[in-house]
Amino acid sequence: AVAVFVVSSATGILIHDSHPWFLQTCVSFASASILLVLAEANARGTKSVFVQIGEFGPIAYLGTIALSAYLWHYPMLLLASRFDLVGGDSVLSIVWSYIVVLTTSIALGAVTYRFVERPAMHWEPRTNREVSE
Repeated sequence: AVAVFVVSSATGILIHDSHPWFLQTCVSFASASILLVLAEANARGTKSVFVQIGEFGPIAYLGTIALSAYLWHYPMLLLASRFDLVGGDSVLSIVWSYIVVLTTSIALGAVTYRFVERPAMHWEPRTNREVSE
């Protein structure tokens, strides 16, 4: 799997100018090989280094709130560009834009997960019998 990743990545880098359509295929093979590396360790009953990193507390929490943060990133990008908090072509400006959108998206994602998603997951609707009594 590691060899497939290396060959796919190198091929994509070397021939992307002459065959740009082939780059997507190389990315697909590289991604599939990463998944194989993760699945192979699990099949042996061990944890790969990637899984151990993913189980680290803060990273695991980011995985928990990832959907909420993802849903917030586009509105934050729009608001930040509306109020000129992002933009420009300098490296510092691009890094600043990334930090602004990332931190606000993660913060709002955590709040949304805590006060919207988690209560909704534990919410149990009343049955018809309970309503009629």
